[in-house]
Amino acid sequence: ADLSFANLSGADLSGANLVRADFCDVNLSGANLSGAKLSGANLWDANLSDANLSRAYLHRAYLGNVHLSGVNLSGADLSGASSNSSDLSGANLSGANLSDADLWFQNLSGADLSGANLSGANLSGANLSDADLTGAFLSGAFLTGPYLSDAFLLLGDRIIGDIEWDENTKWDNVRGLDTAFNLPEALRQQLGMQ
Repeated sequence: ADLSFANLSGADLSGANLVRADFCDVNLSGANLSGAKLSGANLWDANLSDANLSRAYLHRAYLGNVHLSGVNLSGADLSGASSNSSDLSGANLSGANLSDADLWFQNLSGADLSGANLSGANLSGANLSDADLTGAFLSGAFLTGPYLSDAFLLLGDRIIGDIEWDENTKWDNVRGLDTAFNLPEALRQQLGMQ
């Protein structure tokens, strides 16, 4: 379906089959898309502010330059999705599947990523300040260069081995690393942890 430039603000599209739909420049602010099937959809420059996308299926969707402030993506499947120049600050991504998602240089400050699957996700250059990563699964995630200041990483028994980071990764005031399971030895040394 070609829904580009449509005004669907506040629309109820819960459970709708919108696979590979074109939502370019669509206004979906406040819309209910819970459980909607949006795999492969093009959401370039769409306005999804305050939309409900809980449990939505966004596998391999393109989320370029999307307005996502206050969006509810809890339990959504964003595996393999590509998002650039989008603002996910304060978004609810708790329990979301973001495995292999391309989230480089994304603004995820203050986002709720508790229990999210970020395995293999590209978070290079992402802003994760004040984000909640409690119980997140980070195995194989790329964390090169992100801003992690004041992030809350209470990982408990979650595996975070095999993550990649570099000298630009900022770990200032990150809480919970001391309880992380399988923290890479090189990272322990860099952080002065015994």
